[in-house]
Amino acid sequence: MGALNVTMEIGDPQGQRFEQVEAIVDIGATLTSAPASLLRRLGVTPSRRGTFILANGERVERDLGETRVRVEGIDTTT
Repeated sequence: MGALNVTMEIGDPQGQRFEQVEAIVDIGATLTSAPASLLRRLGVTPSRRGTFILANGERVERDLGETRVRVEGIDTTT
């Protein structure tokens, strides 16, 4: 798998307000991760918790929520 850098926008759940960020896209990833402080500022609230195993074998729990993202003019939920 590979990774690439992109400029993208992360928005509030209603898709009304977005903030531009520089992101690393992992081609093999199935979920999107963003700083909790950014998500809180945009009004994203966690809807559940998930358990993940990191590449080093460590098991972590993280809050999960849904919001809008925009990449190259395409707006979607993640």
